[in-house]
Amino acid sequence: YFTSKRSGTAEVWKIHSPSGARSGIESPIQVTRNGGTSSMESPDGKTLYFTKTTPGFDFSLWRMPVGGGSETEVLASLHRYNFALTPSAIYFTTPSAPDSPSELKKLDLATGKVTSLYTLNKRVDLGLALSPDSRYLLFAQLDYVGSDLMAVENFR
Repeated sequence: YFTSKRSGTAEVWKIHSPSGARSGIESPIQVTRNGGTSSMESPDGKTLYFTKTTPGFDFSLWRMPVGGGSETEVLASLHRYNFALTPSAIYFTTPSAPDSPSELKKLDLATGKVTSLYTLNKRVDLGLALSPDSRYLLFAQLDYVGSDLMAVENFR
């Protein structure tokens, strides 16, 4: 799965490539039709989860059957593409301002209940990852974000 704007808007696409055979690469197939980015298949391979953005750059999480079908909103708000899947839950972080805490939360897929697990005092970005046994959740913490303003002398 990958995100592309080849249709005019950001959508999720997929491509199948037989392992080790470059000549057998198929043409990409558009999966989403109403916008989509940052996709991930469920552990059972039946559901595709993906994010959508709004003009204000708010993110929501959606799902649809891998074989195609209707899209359903799962979470109205999360921070960018910070989500990780298990067979029974979705872990995600909430949006936050640069200097305010975010939360790590868990959505129980059976009950729909959202539980707060941890307050993150610094921003988390670039996604979440779970260990194969789901005992550990990994994330990239942003300790410092900044830039330098540079001047070029004798520029013409």
